[in-house]
Amino acid sequence: MITKKDESHKFEAGFHTNFSMVDYKDPDTFDKSYLVFLGTEPFIGFYPVKNLGLGIIASYSFVKSSFISLPPLYSAGVYVRYYIPFKINRKILNNIDFFLEANYNKTNYLYSENQPLHVTDVFDVSYPFIYNKLNQTNINIPAGINFKIVKKLHIEISYQYIIFLQGSNKIGARLGLNYYFFNNKKHSNNIKNNE
Repeated sequence: MITKKDESHKFEAGFHTNFSMVDYKDPDTFDKSYLVFLGTEPFIGFYPVKNLGLGIIASYSFVKSSFISLPPLYSAGVYVRYYIPFKINRKILNNIDFFLEANYNKTNYLYSENQPLHVTDVFDVSYPFIYNKLNQTNINIPAGINFKIVKKLHIEISYQYIIFLQGSNKIGARLGLNYYFFNNKKHSNNIKNNE
């Protein structure tokens, strides 16, 4: 059964994580090649309107490679998030919140169709252009769920469509933790049901 949510958030804080890796072992020489991106994305926001939040978000990604030295990737931006005001009134599913989000970010990196490519006889991998300042722009559109694990602490899982205004688009996923402060909860529905 789908019912209207009584609870709404006031403030939130948390972080997302992202990880990607490409690796290869040469079958003849057993030499390994790899490119690893490991990052975190902290955020904090508030809800001036029920279920509609505004906040700031930033990211930092560490890059490790066996074949090239790359500086870290970072970004800073703002986001707007909307929680769909309904829930599935069933055990476990009752703890899931659905949301849509949009981010506007300035970054020091750019994904494009003609980005740098590391080429060997058996191993090809591309990586983004990286700059010394926040001179690139992307718009990130995630959609996902928050699952309550203990009171105000939630696990977030979402898919995201990332549009680089000066480059190409990417699809990815993110995993994170959210903590909600000062939640509001109305009891009018419970009172009505008890009458």
